[in-house]
Amino acid sequence: MKALQMMRGICILAVIATHVRFDNSMIHANFIIQNIINVAVAGFVFLAGYFVNIDKALENPMRFVGRRFTRIMVPYFAWTFFWWAIDIFVGEGVLTSKKIINELMIGRGPLYFCVVIFYLSVLTPLILKYMDNKYVNIVFWILTPITLVFTYYYQINVGPLHYTGAAIPTIWFVYYYSGIKMQNCEVNLPGKFLFFLMSSGFVAELAETWLLYGISGDKQFAGSPLRIFPFIYIMSFCMLFVKYRNALNRNNMLTRLGDASFGIYLCHGAILGFIIKLVGLACGNMVESRVLIYVSYVIIVTVSAAVLSWLFVFVVKRYASQWFLKMIGFSK
Repeated sequence: MKALQMMRGICILAVIATHVRFDNSMIHANFIIQNIINVAVAGFVFLAGYFVNIDKALENPMRFVGRRFTRIMVPYFAWTFFWWAIDIFVGEGVLTSKKIINELMIGRGPLYFCVVIFYLSVLTPLILKYMDNKYVNIVFWILTPITLVFTYYYQINVGPLHYTGAAIPTIWFVYYYSGIKMQNCEVNLPGKFLFFLMSSGFVAELAETWLLYGISGDKQFAGSPLRIFPFIYIMSFCMLFVKYRNALNRNNMLTRLGDASFGIYLCHGAILGFIIKLVGLACGNMVESRVLIYVSYVIIVTVSAAVLSWLFVFVVKRYASQWFLKMIGFSK
């Protein structure tokens, strides 16, 4: 299923692009970029559900959850401790007990993805046990829409609701559940129709972004994937790759990025930060002068960070012990 590894490669590029330091003066360019890359985390959550080993999860739920903890949360803790050490070294803030508990429970910055996947993994045996019950199935499908109604209401009527995805993990549930449900399903919709649906979904989510920005003035929420219309765009994207999952037989750079995507996800922050500082020293404010220059900057920095992160993972995997690789999330 190399096509799905290619999907992983696209998703990790989108994740890295999300963390490029965007220029606040390029509002409209940023909205277009952000809506394109909204497949990032949602795509990974979908694939996490799609690749769940249903038999093992039902056979021994505790072992399944334990293995997911070792595979996901141990590297998460290791990298969180690494960033805490960096914070202490550079003098950025104080590690209070509240901060420690908060970051361990709902995620530190981009690493929240690990916490989301683990929380969903804990629910997986329960999901698998009851998903064939028609009433419970309805509850599963409406869980995310209900969460979205709350977030829209709060955002528009109360004020900014800025949170990591791990603070409200139910908002990602529909992507995980869709992945599980599609394991044994064939996508019978024509590829051209799925591409049309994806394009239409992108236009709709972009229009929704400008509308929400006009209403709330909050750029973060307006461009977030945690809205209604991005679901159409993201699910069409996922269904396209599932439909053509056996169409690709050869490796390419995207499949290689996909193979190392978890390790890249964990380590790209440090490498991306170094590249951004290097570009800033070399180019100054030039990247902010023209839209095309700015978009080119985002693309070049994203690809450079992805390739360097992949090389870092490759080198570490070649020379480090298996114990260390498991600890930092670079093992298979």
